[in-house]
Amino acid sequence: MEGPHYKPFESPANPYPLIARDLAEYPVVFDPSTGHYQVSSHRAITEVLLHPEIYSSGVVTAGERNEGPSAVVMLDPPAHGRQRRLLSAAFSRRRVQALKPRIEDVVHGLIEGLPANGRFDLTSSIGYPLPITIIAEMLGIPVEDREHFRRWTLAIERLAQAVPQEDDLKLAGELRAYLLDQIHIRRVASGPSDDLIAAMVQAEVEGERLSDDEIANNASFLLVAGNSTTTDALGNLVFLLETHPGEKVKLLEDLPARAPNAIEEGLRYDGPVHALFRTALMDTQLEGVEIPEGSRLMVIYGAASHDPDVFDEPDRFRIDRDFGRSSHLAFGWGIHLCLGMKLARLELLCALQALYARLPNLRLIDGFTPVQGRGPILRGWEKLDMQFEPPILPRDALGSVAEIEH
Repeated sequence: MEGPHYKPFESPANPYPLIARDLAEYPVVFDPSTGHYQVSSHRAITEVLLHPEIYSSGVVTAGERNEGPSAVVMLDPPAHGRQRRLLSAAFSRRRVQALKPRIEDVVHGLIEGLPANGRFDLTSSIGYPLPITIIAEMLGIPVEDREHFRRWTLAIERLAQAVPQEDDLKLAGELRAYLLDQIHIRRVASGPSDDLIAAMVQAEVEGERLSDDEIANNASFLLVAGNSTTTDALGNLVFLLETHPGEKVKLLEDLPARAPNAIEEGLRYDGPVHALFRTALMDTQLEGVEIPEGSRLMVIYGAASHDPDVFDEPDRFRIDRDFGRSSHLAFGWGIHLCLGMKLARLELLCALQALYARLPNLRLIDGFTPVQGRGPILRGWEKLDMQFEPPILPRDALGSVAEIEH
């Protein structure tokens, strides 16, 4: 059998025609060029995600389970469950909804700081600073230190996607040293603190405390996962709206009512987490394909969300799509379902509504062609050059922000 048509490491701007061919011809296939089994169909991917006892989240073999000081996303049960229970409380619906006024304030502040000529890059002006501000505040990172995090998080992203630049290991080391210092500050502090790093320091998980390495790994993961994914999701959605003018018209006809479903369709059509990896802990079979123990699998979430067996007209972007009982996999599935999905949805709602309510005739700059970021895991545009007709409308032009529906 030949390898797959779609090559995730090539980061094509539009992978979905090639993905459609793989879904039709071989939803599970070995790619000799990477040494991975590519898994594309919704059914096969959910099978993988629901069976961590067969498909490990860590870079392990059956004899080398990853039970060390890793971030929760890289752990299998039972270590995964212990850490997830600790972290999940910080992302409950109640706590996320309590952040809504702060998220709105950050969004409006960023919009009001846009250039007077009405031209700006969505990624650097809104997409990045919004989620990094919120997750840094949740972790208790001092304001004066946050200027460093763009370089650090980009380095972590590139390393995770196996597309590193020269200084990325050094930058990753700087982030780790910084987080270990923050952890030490919490451990010796005499007074109470309610930030997430302090919560991890103080918490007991089944009678055991988290180590400094475990806390640093989880804080680093949250900074990247709670930052870049929302940045990319917002950019992907705005680009889809701007390149599908009929859908944009539908959205603007009733922005508060249609924004939540538009966000879900954007996440389905071009979600920010495109693929992740698993390792087979034993000989197994998936969609009739033999998977030997120790094999690496590339689980392509973006393909599952375009599976015609699950979604009608999957390669059509339609903001009024009726999802019914079908679920996209933009936030994963099973035990590793994204902890921060409620927060991400709320940030996207606040940003999308404010952008299109307060910036008259918001659109891509004429002739601008965006460049897709490199790497197989994350999908997002490096920049999106936008323009609007000044002046910026007042905040009360927005009205009420929709509620989270999922």
